[in-house]
Amino acid sequence: MLVVFTHDNETVAMEEFHVRPAIELTHSKKQIVRFLYSRTNASLKRKRQRYFNRSNIIHEHPYSVQIEAYELNHDQTPLFIGIWKYPIYFDYLPSFRLVKILRLTTVDHTDNPCSSNPCKNDSQCHQLLNQPHNYICFSVSPNPNQSYCFSQALYRSNYYNSADRNDSSTYCICPLKRYGRRCELSHDECNRNPCENNGTCLSSIKPMDYYCSCAHLYYGKRCELLRQIVSLHINGTVEYRAMVIQYFRIDLATLNLILISQHVYQQLPEQLTVFHNELKPPDIIVAKQYLGDNQVNIYIIALQTHVTSANIFTDLRETNRCVNIRTLFSLHDDQIHAYKYHNLCRQNHSLFCFFDDHYLCICDADHYRVECFGYNHNLERCSSCFANSQCLIENRLYQDKYICLCPQCRSGRLCQFMDDGFSFTLHSALLRVHYTYRIIYCLITFLIFIFGGLTNYATLITFNQPNVRNTTVGIYLLFYSIISQLTLLSLTLKSLQILVDFLMNDILCKIISYMLSITMRCSFWMISWVAIVRVGFILFPFSSSLKNVQLTIIISFLTLITIAIMNIHELYFYLKDPGTQSACIVSYSSLVSTYERTTIVIHYIIPFSIQTLSVTTLIILAARSRSRATNHFDTFFKYLQWQFRNQK
Repeated sequence: MLVVFTHDNETVAMEEFHVRPAIELTHSKKQIVRFLYSRTNASLKRKRQRYFNRSNIIHEHPYSVQIEAYELNHDQTPLFIGIWKYPIYFDYLPSFRLVKILRLTTVDHTDNPCSSNPCKNDSQCHQLLNQPHNYICFSVSPNPNQSYCFSQALYRSNYYNSADRNDSSTYCICPLKRYGRRCELSHDECNRNPCENNGTCLSSIKPMDYYCSCAHLYYGKRCELLRQIVSLHINGTVEYRAMVIQYFRIDLATLNLILISQHVYQQLPEQLTVFHNELKPPDIIVAKQYLGDNQVNIYIIALQTHVTSANIFTDLRETNRCVNIRTLFSLHDDQIHAYKYHNLCRQNHSLFCFFDDHYLCICDADHYRVECFGYNHNLERCSSCFANSQCLIENRLYQDKYICLCPQCRSGRLCQFMDDGFSFTLHSALLRVHYTYRIIYCLITFLIFIFGGLTNYATLITFNQPNVRNTTVGIYLLFYSIISQLTLLSLTLKSLQILVDFLMNDILCKIISYMLSITMRCSFWMISWVAIVRVGFILFPFSSSLKNVQLTIIISFLTLITIAIMNIHELYFYLKDPGTQSACIVSYSSLVSTYERTTIVIHYIIPFSIQTLSVTTLIILAARSRSRATNHFDTFFKYLQWQFRNQK
């Protein structure tokens, strides 16, 4: 990797470092490179001018950092891989920090700015990996006359080693195992086989340095150290949602527990075999048992300070469970002091260990005194889960290796799906079934959309006629047919989202889910208005308000606008599943979740109640009308029963 600091596309300084995939995959390393701005009189004068020129600061960025990647092999010319370029936006400040994760992406040949050969003077065009529509011109090729660089080296011309543009030279990019300004030196430290115990030697950028890729049981600079093996057998059939096994060594200077490693399990294996790059096995092994309702039990399953190997058989029982200090004192938290901890061991000989917010304490064998060690209760905690779920992570260097302990009515790897009746989503249901059933469901939804479209089109033609449009019921049903088709369209698109990738992004998740909610709820209210108008015509046959078409249009639009405003929060909270599944999820806070449940009750229960009461009222009025025609009161109940039987 070649890091180039440029000013107006002229090289100011360079730094070179090597990246070993065989090592970096397991031991990631952050590379830090520092460059100095030029301090010449001309550069300082220009810097002062830019400081007071806002337009120049915004539109011109003379300094930039250019990162070039090459593949090095032994006795082969280095192969150019790609290039990234990042401008320095705030070069007028005393310092600027640029932090980047470089990603090797496939070059887009269909829209490549280098296809028109814009470079001249034997320079080569290279598409920027971080800016695919931009390019840079420079020469990266073997030494043309073999007069300066080694024959198999690449050269970079116009390399300026300082701000003095007259001090130009050629920079040589050496093959593997070649060193020196001109790559004229050949040396391989691996020739003397420095790696022990079948370790693999890898050459370094420095002539006298090397890397050893060790076998599984060894570690160290030369793989000379044997890794400590801890074989742990945990007996018993205790229940748990997750188990965290933590391995500590004791810092004798501070009496803090230093974490060596930790592992998170949802199902403990019969035997745990752990390898540690330490001179001796861990001093203390702690097991944290995660139960429901945020309950955590802490067990000390091994305590060994003077051993050279560990083959431990243990189980989780009350005798090695650590007790929360608050359960041992009948005092307030501000009245519990550490000097009182010794008395706990003296008064309770069955007590083995206990803990508070900062310490893990262990009673001596004779229970005369206690030894407390600094302990961090949040070593395994993370914050990658939804709905305030418990997040447990093994190693913070690998942020994707964690598990989520979901609360009730939550599911998914990140607890991103809500399973309660009020918030159950279509995607959370479809993701539980096989992919074949998802396709079948989408086909059924598409057929419903087609047949529903034909029905709604016929309804639209019917209620769009002038004589029908002049009635309030006709207006409501006209609105209902339009909204019903939009509901079917939203449902179809939402179903297709789990099959078609281009429909799955944050914006479409928000829009489609929002459309489905407001159109479905609006259709319920349209039918409710129809039911109210029908009852109103019977009870108040001469009411002018029930025949006012303009009032009906206003009520229809106000209903749509009100529902759209009441559900506007969905546009903020819906998003694409950040996990690996192709789905839209919603994560509400407790306050918004309560509001969502309230709106569901309003838009589902109230329209249902209105329609039920309206139908019941119509049946009762029809039965009463027929009973009056016979002038017999007892026939009312007969007609009422007959109407319910026919209408059910």
